[in-house]
Amino acid sequence: FFFFFFFQAEDGIRDAQESRGLGDVYKRQGINAEYMGPKQGNICDTCGDTLIQRKDDEDETVRERLKVYKNLTEPLINFYKGKNILKVVDGSKNITEITEQIFKMLEGLKRD
Repeated sequence: FFFFFFFQAEDGIRDAQESRGLGDVYKRQGINAEYMGPKQGNICDTCGDTLIQRKDDEDETVRERLKVYKNLTEPLINFYKGKNILKVVDGSKNITEITEQIFKMLEGLKRD
C-alpha cells in the first residue's frame, strides 16, 4: 500500500502582496516590505546595507507559483483524497509536533 502526505498550513500566502519581501543578502534577514519595511528606504535597520528584492519574491513570480499550485497541485490533492490515499499533516506546527502526527498516522496504518 502507499499514500501521500500533504503538509498544509492555514497561514499560507494567498496573493503576491503577502509575499512582498526584501531580503538582506548578507544576513538573510527577511523583511516584509508591505507590513514592516525598513525605517529608511531600502537600507537594513540592522547593518546599514542595501536591501534587495529577490526574484522569487517579485509579484509576477509569486502570481505564477500560485497559478501553478492552483492548476497542478490542487487537482492532485483532490485526486488523492478521492482515492483515500492522502494524509493531511498540519504543517503550521513545530517539527516535533509534525513528526508526532506522522508517526500516529503510520501507527494507524499498521496491519496486524
